[in-house]
This record gives sequence, structure tokens and C-alpha cells, in this order.
Amino acid sequence: MEEYFFGTLLAGDTFMFGGESVAFEGMRDSEAFVSRAQTTNPKIPSYMGVKFPLSTYLAERVWRIIDIPAD
Repeated sequence: MEEYFFGTLLAGDTFMFGGESVAFEGMRDSEAFVSRAQTTNPKIPSYMGVKFPLSTYLAERVWRIIDIPAD
């Protein structure tokens, strides 16, 4: 995950990772420490720019949306 996202979190904030809710515990050097958490309103990780590629499935869906001519 991108360091920018972790820079927006405070200890105890929760977010989704790998389909699970986790709680941010803190950072040391470039490592983020988390623990499993029970929450109903986790944050969703965000990424700056196009540093990370889209997954194969998401990229295919985006291409289909772009390819459909506007009516």
C-alpha cells in the first residue's frame, strides 16, 4: 500500500485490506503495523496518481466503459 494513505491515518483508524477490516497501529521506517478489527465503517485505501496499475478485471471493465459510445 502507498505511504500517502498511511500518512492520513491515526492509531486506531480502521481500513479494508484484502477483504478484511484492520486497525492501524503505527509505522516504523517504511513498515505499517495493523491488527484485525471489527468495524462497520472502515476507510477505503486510496492511491495518489497512477503509480499502481489497475487489476486485470478492473482495467477490462474500465475499457468497456470507455469503449461504449455516449448516446
